[in-house]
Amino acid sequence: MKEHVLKEKHQQACKKVEALEAKQILTGKRSQKVGHLLSSLAYQGFLEGDTFSSFERKVTVLQCAKVDVGDVNHGREFPTRLLPHVVTVLQSQLKKYIETPLPCTGRRMPFSIVADKLTHKRVTKQVTAIRIPIFSNGSLFKTVYLSSAVVKASTGAALAAYLIETLKKIGLQTSQLQEGLSGMCFDGQYIMCNVPRHICDTLELGDDKASSLCESAVWDYAHRLNLADKDARKERWVASAITTTQNFMKEFTHGQAFLSLKAISEELQIPFLFPVLFSTTRFTQHQHRVWRAFLTDYPSIFKTYQNVIEDAERVAAEASNSDDSGSPTPSARRKPTTAAIANAKQSLAKLQKASTVLEIAALLDISEILKTTSCTLQRDGQLPWKCHKAIVALFSTLSDYSKALTNGHVSMNNTFVVSAFKQKQ
Repeated sequence: MKEHVLKEKHQQACKKVEALEAKQILTGKRSQKVGHLLSSLAYQGFLEGDTFSSFERKVTVLQCAKVDVGDVNHGREFPTRLLPHVVTVLQSQLKKYIETPLPCTGRRMPFSIVADKLTHKRVTKQVTAIRIPIFSNGSLFKTVYLSSAVVKASTGAALAAYLIETLKKIGLQTSQLQEGLSGMCFDGQYIMCNVPRHICDTLELGDDKASSLCESAVWDYAHRLNLADKDARKERWVASAITTTQNFMKEFTHGQAFLSLKAISEELQIPFLFPVLFSTTRFTQHQHRVWRAFLTDYPSIFKTYQNVIEDAERVAAEASNSDDSGSPTPSARRKPTTAAIANAKQSLAKLQKASTVLEIAALLDISEILKTTSCTLQRDGQLPWKCHKAIVALFSTLSDYSKALTNGHVSMNNTFVVSAFKQKQ
C-alpha cells in the first residue's frame, strides 16, 4: 500500500481529484453568486410591478456590462418559476412573526385585517391584507398584501368567509385567529353588510371580544370622506359647475381639438395641462386635477372659441370682397361650420360669466383642502388618532373658508386665470 501511494501515477491521480474538487467548489460559489444576482433582479421586478420581459432586458444590460450572469435562467420563465417560492417564504416568515410571543406580554403578535374589492378585466376580486405592528424603521405598523380572491358572492357571510379562508392559507389556525385578531378596517359596503359580525360569528368568538371587535371596526376614513364629497357634489351650483367643466373638457380631450388647444397655449406662452374628465369612482385628488386643468387651460380655451368666431368673420369678409370684385371665393374650406360657430358663441357666453370662473376657482380651493386631507388618510401606517386629528383640522379649515367666502375674502389659487378673465371682461 505504501509503495502504491508513493507511485507517481497515484500522486498525479490525487492531484487531478484535488483540482476537480477545487473546481467544483469554485463552480458552486459562482453558481450561488449568479443565482443570488438573478433572483435579486427578479425580486426587484416583483416589488416594482415590472413585467417578466423586463427581467430579460436587465440581464442583457448586465451581460453587456461584462457582469457574470451565468449561462442559464435568463428567460422570462425564471421569474415565473421563482415567484411561488418567494410567496412561500414570505408566508412562512409572516406566520412565524405572528406566532412569536411578545416579550412584554408573553402573548402572540396581534394583527388586524383590511380588505376592499376591485374589478380587473371584468372580474371582481377581494384584495386582502394583514396589518401587523413592527418595531423598526421608525414605523409602528406594516401592511402586508395577502391575496386577491375572486368574489362569487357579495353577501356579508361570503365576504367574511373569503377573508378567513385567505388568513388560513398562510398557515394561521382558528385558535390563532381567535387570539390574535384585534382590529378590522373596510369600506362602507363591508360595514353595511355587517362583515365584522359575520367574521366574529364564524370564528366563534366570545361575546365580549366579538362586541369589542365589531364596535372598533373602522369604516375607512378616506372612503367616508369621498362619500361626503360625493354628497356635496349634488348641490345645485356644484353640479352645475361640474357639468359645465365636463362639457368643456370633453371637447378637448383628444383629436384635432386637443392639438389646437395645445398649440394655442404654446402661442400664448402659458402653462398647459392635459384636459381631464370627472370620475365618480376616484378620490378627491382626481377631482382637483380636473378643476386645476380647466383653470390652467382657461385662457387657451377662451382663445380657441374666439379663433372660431374670428375665422368665420374673416371668411365672410373675404367672400364679400370677392363677390364685389367678381373673383372666386378664397379659403372657402376654412370657414367653420354653422354648428361650430354656434357652439363657440354659446361657450364664450358661459366663459364670460363671472360666476362660472369664480365658482370653479372656489371649488379648486376646496378640493385642494380635501385632497390634502384625503392623502393624509390614505397614507399607509397612519395612526387612528392622527386620522381623527386630520378630520378635525379639515372641519376647522372648511369652516374658516366658509366664513371667508361669506365676507367676500376669496383667495384663489390661480391668479393668472383671474387676471386673464378680467382682461377678457
